[in-house]
Amino acid sequence: MQIQAKVGKQTVLSSGSLLWAPGDGDITLAVMSLSIVLKVVDRPGVPTASNVLSFTATTAEIELVNFKNPLGTYTEIGGFNHSNGTALTMRVMIHEVGGNLGVQYSLQG
Repeated sequence: MQIQAKVGKQTVLSSGSLLWAPGDGDITLAVMSLSIVLKVVDRPGVPTASNVLSFTATTAEIELVNFKNPLGTYTEIGGFNHSNGTALTMRVMIHEVGGNLGVQYSLQG
């Protein structure tokens, strides 16, 4: 059974939760014909940030800087378009527990 969801006027294209441990490497999500790569990095002394490193018709690379926080860190990245013209919004929330991360995401368009 497939569940269809909307948030406001946007259709939820993909959402989920996963666990990430240090050393696991990048997180790659494949949605439609788009590959989204989340790079979780630590940079002491730098504020928490989400940066779109690159975006093409088939790949988006997003860097999540200093997202390790037991209280959780949230970001919303919008303003990029899929090759079919759909405006996309990526929402990511990360919680740290014992050095491992719980990652929740939603891709809407």
